[in-house]
Amino acid sequence: MTRRPTARLILLGFALAGCGPPPKPGPPAPVAEVDAIELSVPSTIAENWDDNPGPDGVWAMVRCYKLTPKTTAVTVSGTLEFLLFEGRVEPADLAKTKPFRVWTYRPDELPDYLYRHLLYGYRMQLAWVDRVPRTDVVTLTARYIPPSGEPIYALPVSITMTAK
Repeated sequence: MTRRPTARLILLGFALAGCGPPPKPGPPAPVAEVDAIELSVPSTIAENWDDNPGPDGVWAMVRCYKLTPKTTAVTVSGTLEFLLFEGRVEPADLAKTKPFRVWTYRPDELPDYLYRHLLYGYRMQLAWVDRVPRTDVVTLTARYIPPSGEPIYALPVSITMTAK
């Protein structure tokens, strides 16, 4: 039986002629100022990533938004930080409470953590490393520090320290 390479030849012809699906657009250019940031975690239970007992950290995702002229998720040119507090911390107390741990991502590092699921955002694996919180519950928030101006905080998330 002889195979007909017709379909493959047609596809090859289109490829050589420059035809094909349009290229996917890249992420938007980073902006300095944002109006809001949103923090989400796939699990509100700390995760165990190794063979040793106990929690090792959490995954966190952040989206930054411009609210005018329409709400749009944006990439940023400032610094993104994650602040971890032992116990529960209310949103009004975030700026005046000393965090247990801070993870800082400079503007030049952020492109490495960019992801897109419908909208652009940043996804980070936050590991305790050698400093594990001693409380049953921790509070995690994100803070965007623009190149100039005041930081913007995300609403905090409570995480149970029982390893998943």
